[in-house]
Amino acid sequence: MRKSVCGLGLAAVVVLFASGCAQHRIAISTDPSNAAVTIDEAYIGDSPVVITVPAKAEDSGKLSVRVAKEGYSPTLRVVNKDPAWPEQVQITLQKIEKSADVDVRTGGNANTDVEVHPK
Repeated sequence: MRKSVCGLGLAAVVVLFASGCAQHRIAISTDPSNAAVTIDEAYIGDSPVVITVPAKAEDSGKLSVRVAKEGYSPTLRVVNKDPAWPEQVQITLQKIEKSADVDVRTGGNANTDVEVHPK
């Protein structure tokens, strides 16, 4: 009886791997850290995070990773299963440089006009 139970357990493991049920994990980090990580439009957490590849991405072989942080341009990266999922994804965010031209005109009677022209 013991042999049949062990054989059954081994058969279950083989079926699990053959059916593609193995879960893949990917570590996502950003520079700078603490950026919001979104996977296929669902918020996951702030970087660094470790995610389990969703079933939808397993089927399509593509995973959309979006990272965003205040003061930086949001970045979208499509991660492909080619031929296997990567263990790590590193995304570097680009800082937004804030600048503007300011025109100041003073007139009579203490009137001042200010125009700001963002670049």
